Amino acid sequence: MHRTIRSQLRTLGFTLLELMIVLVVVAILGAIAWPSFVQSIYKGRRSDGVGTIVFVQQELERWRSSQPAYPANLGAMSMADPLPSRDGYYS
Repeated sequence: MHRTIRSQLRTLGFTLLELMIVLVVVAILGAIAWPSFVQSIYKGRRSDGVGTIVFVQQELERWRSSQPAYPANLGAMSMADPLPSRDGYYS
């Protein structure tokens, strides 16, 4: 009876080899997933820049509808020059 309790206690944990295998598998999966994650971040930042460009384009067209020419810079339209994007990734 004493032996069965002792053998059950030994099987409750993980061995170092099992933990190392899990660590290697997680590292491999992370190395595969990381570039995809970084690309999705870059895509999100690009959409921030494109949104700012579209905003400036619309403001320029509003300005041009009431003025004889486009302004020389954004400062003439009371906008910051350079205009930072909404999230601040581009200017």
